[in-house]
Amino acid sequence: GARIELPTMDFATGLDIINLLIARGANVNVQNLDPMLDAMRATKSPREIAIIREATRITGLGIMEAMREARPGLYEYELQAPAEFVFKKHGSQAAAYFALIATGQNTLYSHYHFNTSKLQDGDLVQFDYAPEYKYYVSDVTRIFPANGKFTAWQREFYTIYLRLYQALMTSIKVHVAPRDIIKEAVGKMDAILAGYKFTDPKIKESATRFVERYRNSKSNSLGHTIGLEVHDVRLPTETLEPGALFTIEPAMTIPDLHLGIRLEDVILITETGYENLSAFVPVEIADIEKLMAEPGLSEKTGKPKSTTSKKP
Repeated sequence: GARIELPTMDFATGLDIINLLIARGANVNVQNLDPMLDAMRATKSPREIAIIREATRITGLGIMEAMREARPGLYEYELQAPAEFVFKKHGSQAAAYFALIATGQNTLYSHYHFNTSKLQDGDLVQFDYAPEYKYYVSDVTRIFPANGKFTAWQREFYTIYLRLYQALMTSIKVHVAPRDIIKEAVGKMDAILAGYKFTDPKIKESATRFVERYRNSKSNSLGHTIGLEVHDVRLPTETLEPGALFTIEPAMTIPDLHLGIRLEDVILITETGYENLSAFVPVEIADIEKLMAEPGLSEKTGKPKSTTSKKP
């Protein structure tokens, strides 16, 4: 081993260094460690699962606090505040990603993040926000009415989406490829569509398009992985194996009305199936309305939330 001096490089990449070593006659064996590291990152250890479980618990508590706080007259960014309070209160270092809080027609955009619109009576709110906790993240989304009560039209739109979403979730199995899970889910979705009482053709068209997108899907993925990043490395296997952690977040839209809805849950693949780590955050209409009737942080601290109140 002769010693090889390398020049100082402020922004040298690994490839730069390798090429320089070869050019100077070094006998080096270069191997790509990405597959090994990606596999380690994608399959979570018990310690990593425990941290992400806590990150998801904090996420859910923050979203639920935002739901309690919501009412017409507030701005989207005002719903971000109670969630961030909860995140910090429970030890998060930072946000996992910028807050995606969309109300009304902003819901059409999955990654809307201006957060400057005012909640109107009759709006649906899509709330997607999570913290970083001990360098790991979560990612959860919920939908709720700005005034705390779903209208009849919103019930029809939200309920068919929720049932189709649950058809996908309940089809998840360990040791099975996502493409096969999707095939099973589509069969369930067809039965749900056939038995659902639609009153608005636009909702029926939206739901049908949602199912057809899955029917024609060529993907072998149900959603994106999470871990050290919000969109972490791809799963290392064709099938879902224990230790895999990812989210599902399919969107259903009505472009003519500029509306969209999207739920998102954190799924952990286990030895016997799966666990929904964010299941405690309400998704059923009755549970959402019950939660939103509870006092929010502003009421608890004696400060008025806005000039418009949802409480009787």
